[in-house]
Amino acid sequence: MLFRSQGEEGKHCNPASKGTGPAVSELYARLDQSETVVISEPPPSQCLECNTAVKAAAEFQGASEDGSKVFFLTEQELFYGDTTKNLYEYDFDNPAGHKIVRVSVGSPTPEVLGVARVSEDGSHVYFVAKGVLTEGKNAEGGEPVNGGDNLYVFERDAAHQGGRLAFVATLSEADNEDWNAVDTRPVQATPEGRFLVFQSAADLTPGDTSSEQQVFEYDALEQKLVRASAGQAGYASGSANANAHGSVIPIQRYTNVQPPTTA
Repeated sequence: MLFRSQGEEGKHCNPASKGTGPAVSELYARLDQSETVVISEPPPSQCLECNTAVKAAAEFQGASEDGSKVFFLTEQELFYGDTTKNLYEYDFDNPAGHKIVRVSVGSPTPEVLGVARVSEDGSHVYFVAKGVLTEGKNAEGGEPVNGGDNLYVFERDAAHQGGRLAFVATLSEADNEDWNAVDTRPVQATPEGRFLVFQSAADLTPGDTSSEQQVFEYDALEQKLVRASAGQAGYASGSANANAHGSVIPIQRYTNVQPPTTA
């Protein structure tokens, strides 16, 4: 079970709060109803390199279905030299002293804005950052823009045990729902994380001239992006209609769900 403990900075807004909590909001995991593990402020037994002297609040971003991998954001300099907001992974399966993995690698100032989606198995995490974290262009000829809303995928599995970071596309400011802190994001991923489907108002693929929001699919294995809402190939009217009218992904809402009624 994962849970977040409200820090003293948050209790100033709640006079009813009693007792002493952590200095800042932290993430914990409860194992087998007998052990509590500190996720965002790991001791040396869990992370030998982590710096926990100066603390900053942590924000939960997602976890694998089995709970073995947890992702969180923090502005804390958890590894020496980390600045701005970074995305980290806590992996229960990693060796002792090496439980924390920095996801937003490639720049000391990644400025991570948020996570778009974590795959069910935790092997892939798609996130958006202002920093330029990779070199070179993607298959569509695009490259990260400094200060832009850059979408990346971090993959760590049997094929990439040390982790691999790839640039997907630079999104539009109008796409901020794609990395919203509240999980009503119009973004879907396959369970193993290979495919991501998302919507964007930006022109992300060659020949895309639409000024309306469109739906795109990214293949992390092939590192290729295609526009799904493009109209049938060879059907001019279909392409024209796709350009003139926006396409969206229905949002799955997990709150305020009414239980089924029985007769």
